[in-house]
This record gives sequence, structure tokens and C-alpha cells, in this order.
Amino acid sequence: MTRTLIAIASTAMFFSAATAAESGEGDFINHMTRLQYFSHKLGLAIDSGNKDLQHFYAHEVEEQIEAVSEVEQLDGIEVSKLMAQFLVPKFENLEDAVKAGEPAAVDTAYDEMLESCNDCHRASQRQFIKVERRTDNPYMQSFE
Repeated sequence: MTRTLIAIASTAMFFSAATAAESGEGDFINHMTRLQYFSHKLGLAIDSGNKDLQHFYAHEVEEQIEAVSEVEQLDGIEVSKLMAQFLVPKFENLEDAVKAGEPAAVDTAYDEMLESCNDCHRASQRQFIKVERRTDNPYMQSFE
């Protein structure tokens, strides 16, 4: 009976440790997925010229950038440093353009923000993850 309890406790501790280790990466992946999701919706709002939605989704993108930037390091990659170097300045340019309501500047800044994602992926040896602007709308939502 004692051996069984020790085996169960050891197994539980092993899986708890594995789950804890994975949760950091899982949170990171979740935030990166949400960053991509909201960035795509922001692009659709930009393409439709919907300024209210641009403000809304820019805010959502910003929240995800902040969450990802809290990760100092993952798999040897200095995430927060790379985010500050590549994505944050380009997002701030986009945010300023959205606030100013200048469609051409918003469009350009959005493309530059997406390219900064690719710059970060290259710097982190993840160049196989390539972000591109998409204009298809897979959502049950109008962006007009």
C-alpha cells in the first residue's frame, strides 16, 4: 500500500512539474495566437476603413503585445528584448496613425508592423514563421 501511494505521489509530482513547465510556453503560444488573431482583424478593419474597429483592435493588439513582452526568455530566446526592439516601435507608429485617422499612414504602418514580426522571427531563428497580410475574412463579422 505504501509503495502504491509513493508511486501515485511521484507520478502526480512528475506530471505537475511537466504541466508547470509547459504552462509558460502554453501561455506564450496562447498570447501569440491572440496577437495574430487580433492583428488580422485589425487589418480587416483597416482595409474596410472602419476607424472605430481600428481603435478597438489596436487596443486588443496592444494588450497581447504587453502580455507577450512579459516573457523575458523562452527556449533561449530573449522574447521581451526582441519585442521591444522590433514590434513595439512599429506598433506605436501604427497606434499613432490610427489615432490621427490618416488612412494611408495607417495602411503603411500596419504593413511595417507585420514585417517587424518577421524581423523578430528571423532574429530568433524562427524565420520559418512568416507573417503576411491577408485580406480574406474568415469571421462571421462585418468589418464595414
